[in-house]
Amino acid sequence: MAHAGIPIRVGELLQEQARMSTSNNSKNDLLTIYRISQLCITVWLQAGSEVNGLNQRTQNCTDLHLDHMLMPPGKFFTMFHFLEYPFSRGSTHIVSPNPYEAPDFDAGFMNDKRDMAPMVWGYIKSRETARRMDAYAGEVQAMHPFYAYDSPIRAKDMDLATTYAYAGPNHLTAGIQHGKHCSSHPLTRERLYWVYLGSWSLPLESGEAPKPNFLNSNQQTLYEDLKYSKQDVEKIEDWVKRHVETTWHSLGTCSMAPKEGNSIVKHGVLDERLNVHGVKGLKVADLSICPDNVGKCLMRANLLSYGY
Repeated sequence: MAHAGIPIRVGELLQEQARMSTSNNSKNDLLTIYRISQLCITVWLQAGSEVNGLNQRTQNCTDLHLDHMLMPPGKFFTMFHFLEYPFSRGSTHIVSPNPYEAPDFDAGFMNDKRDMAPMVWGYIKSRETARRMDAYAGEVQAMHPFYAYDSPIRAKDMDLATTYAYAGPNHLTAGIQHGKHCSSHPLTRERLYWVYLGSWSLPLESGEAPKPNFLNSNQQTLYEDLKYSKQDVEKIEDWVKRHVETTWHSLGTCSMAPKEGNSIVKHGVLDERLNVHGVKGLKVADLSICPDNVGKCLMRANLLSYGY
């Protein structure tokens, strides 16, 4: 536009819903998310729906939203959260007439400090949710913030009971603990006397068991929320900066707004009829027209823009 002498700033004000994922170990005896997904896909395929993308995704991993090469074989589940209405803004611009050349692209993740607090809050709440799930068997330590080694809320690896369950009865060294210890292996019941020099697995924290109640069968164990220090929160912030990623919900680079901007955007590209300001016969009809985020399924919003 600038080369054509049209003072319209296309490609600015890119919005992307920043996302962060953390993974946890899953107990060995539960129906996996992979199997549930496969059952859903079978039903969808029988109904004639196209779900190739979802099918491929669930074949690759059991609901693991991160680099699969960094995870060993096993069962996991992932908690993730994202900002539906971020303050941060990025940009994307073409760099040549060649449509296949990579653009000058900046997602703008976390370049507005106001986005950090909800991302930290989302991590803390999603972790509390995971701790209360029946599938939970401890965090995948490498996929959580790197807390101080002596922090009481540091992420722990697979819990002791699940370690024994995966290892089976012939792996007597599974779950070795610190210090001199005497115990019975939970499967063989054999008395063991060891001086343990290392430790990886720990038991899960026990919550407060529900009291008997004949009027309500939907009872859950109560757990105290983890208490985060200022240093712990700083570790979460560092993790967010390193691991924030896309939700593939980009929009806003051709905002429908007055050319001089308004209270929502600094400048606009389109008028209320999708016409580019200062250009005749040129309209834009996709999610780049949104002056602010929609916080919903973007496919439906995109179809609405076509109908407009």
